This record gives sequence, structure tokens and C-alpha cells, in this order.
Amino acid sequence: MTLILNCFDKSYNYEFWKSTTMPDIYRLEFQGTDLINVTREWK
Repeated sequence: MTLILNCFDKSYNYEFWKSTTMPDIYRLEFQGTDLINVTREWK
């Protein structure tokens, strides 16, 4: 998941990956091919 997010936004890096819990569910919103919003759905 982090590798895919990193393709669209370089701020999703190793530090982001370390902060995630397993499992995690994120909603990605795109405008065309641009990532415009990421929301964590798993509470």
C-alpha cells in the first residue's frame, strides 16, 4: 500500500509505513491521475 501511495505522493515513505497498523484501510480520491485526498477508514 505504501509503495503505491509513494508513486503518487513522495510523503508516503518509510516513516509513514512504520506509523501504520495492520490491517489498515485507506480511501484514495483521484482527480484524473492526480491523488487529491487520502482518508484512513480503519478506526
